[in-house]
Amino acid sequence: AKALPHAILCGIFGAALKYAASLDEGMDQFLSNILTNNAAYSSYSVLMGFLIVFRTQLSYNRFWDGCKHVKDMQAEIFVTGSNLVAFCRQSKADTLKIEAFQGAMVRLLSLLHAAGLASLHGKENVDFRQEVIDAQGLDRDSLHAIYDEECKFELILQWVQAMTVDAQINGVLVIAPPILSRIFQNLSNALTAFYSAYRVTEVPYPFPYTQATEILLLCHWLVTPTVMCNFTTKPLWTGIFSFLVTLICLSLNKIACELEDPFGKDINDLNLEEMQSDMNKRLLMLMTPCAGIVPTLTPTATQVIKKLSRRSTSQDIERKLTRTMSLWVEDLGVGQGSEAELSHNKGVQTEQPRQSSTTFSESDKFLDAPVRLSGVQQPAEVDG
Repeated sequence: AKALPHAILCGIFGAALKYAASLDEGMDQFLSNILTNNAAYSSYSVLMGFLIVFRTQLSYNRFWDGCKHVKDMQAEIFVTGSNLVAFCRQSKADTLKIEAFQGAMVRLLSLLHAAGLASLHGKENVDFRQEVIDAQGLDRDSLHAIYDEECKFELILQWVQAMTVDAQINGVLVIAPPILSRIFQNLSNALTAFYSAYRVTEVPYPFPYTQATEILLLCHWLVTPTVMCNFTTKPLWTGIFSFLVTLICLSLNKIACELEDPFGKDINDLNLEEMQSDMNKRLLMLMTPCAGIVPTLTPTATQVIKKLSRRSTSQDIERKLTRTMSLWVEDLGVGQGSEAELSHNKGVQTEQPRQSSTTFSESDKFLDAPVRLSGVQQPAEVDG
């Protein structure tokens, strides 16, 4: 839509120029002598198209990199909250202490996510009261510290780590230290994802490429109507082709501009408010009673699992025996022999008296016993 007015103006200019040339032979002759060979215009269009495609490709990569890193940050923040809630299950601390820890943790994680999105969006001194889960539940000194601090994301992340250490010392988090270290790993991953996403906002598209592309597009907009006057015979077609060529080039350039920063305020950028709302819903889910339920199986389901396990084990043993026999045959070269040898071996096996019936339940004995194929003794232990 942003490229449409410029393209329409170029088409009108081309049609008017062709109409004026049809009324004046001198002007028509002048336009015909401007460009006698279209190779120059084609080369110019190819160069400009290369710059536009190059810019569009880089912008596309920046857009998806920003999306990926933001989603990684969201996942790490939610996993941190989920793990901390789960680590409180076996705590013998006072219930009020556990609830206070979980409530503060949910508020801080929501605030952490909001601070990250605000930094990516380029906001300053943001009021988080409408974006965070009950921000007024935190003490006033902490809220003032967040408001005055430039590195909001790093400060809140440090608070979460300090709160985790204090909860472990106070007995609220009852978990082995190696497992508890996973919390700090998740927070570290969230910080890494935030920095990777912030790089898209902090490092813009190189200005020399942008400047060169814009200048070439301006020259192309001025030259196209003149060139189309030589390629067409009617003012209508001059205007149409001038409009189409200009529209394509300008549209690609505008698309690249839209994709360069996925965290801006344009209509095609990411909806950060919706992301924050979704994160709040997920964090609040951790505080609901259903999050503390551990699903169990009914006695009927347990019997069904046992039956399925026996059936699966029998099928696995059958496949294992078939594969073992085929490997032995290949090692002996029987698979490459003649049909007569194959039929002879098969006959030898069928003529041997059956010593005992081997069932799948006795598969271990069968695998440990030596097997003779064409008179060759096989090892007792076989991989597979």
